[in-house]
Amino acid sequence: MRLDLYLVQQGYFPSRQKAIDAIKNNRVKINSSVVAKPSYDIDNDKQIEVMRLEADFVSRAGIKLHYALQYFHVELKNSVCLDIGSSTGGFTDCCLQHGARLVYAIDVGTNQLDTALRCDQRVILRENTNARMLTTADFETLPDFICMDVSFISVKLLIPTVASLLKSGKEAVILIKPQFEVGQRFLTKKGIVKDSRQEKRVLDEIASLLLENNLIQSNYIKSPIKGREGKIEYLVYLIKK
Repeated sequence: MRLDLYLVQQGYFPSRQKAIDAIKNNRVKINSSVVAKPSYDIDNDKQIEVMRLEADFVSRAGIKLHYALQYFHVELKNSVCLDIGSSTGGFTDCCLQHGARLVYAIDVGTNQLDTALRCDQRVILRENTNARMLTTADFETLPDFICMDVSFISVKLLIPTVASLLKSGKEAVILIKPQFEVGQRFLTKKGIVKDSRQEKRVLDEIASLLLENNLIQSNYIKSPIKGREGKIEYLVYLIKK
């Protein structure tokens, strides 16, 4: 099959023209090598990597999740996803572009989700919702995949919820923002962590808590782009035991 058609079929792009543009701009790699021909004959067993731009998603958060999905080889085609801390919808948008058939977008706030996503029948929006209170009874179909991007709260408070909603063998990706984990006294006035050892400490604490909740942490990586004010963030990949 032609590469441009394959990318659309697999949910990488919403249209053939967007796929062609990406290929011609050297943003598509196959087995780690750039391929610039839309007509390239692609086999199913080849590894594809698409380099995304901020404009590809409704917010820059989409770039972060996209990078993690590719790095950890997470397949979302036809899956049901849960986006905790959906905000503008960068993670939700990314899930849909990766082929998710349904995304539950959960946020404690209101009127933040992008208008196009609000109108998308594949998105079930639940605003004014405290994710810590979620139970399996809140979902008609339990998620195959959970992604989480929260601010002004520690992810440690939400890990039990993630564990309770995932079935055995299902996956999750969590964005960790150290400035909301280390404690105020370890931050500069701009909210940047003063000492990288504190980042290591909270990553270790989170790893221990994940294990306590039957979540296997495969690995963590730095986000491909920094947060506001140049803050370093991490992406953690998990599998439920």
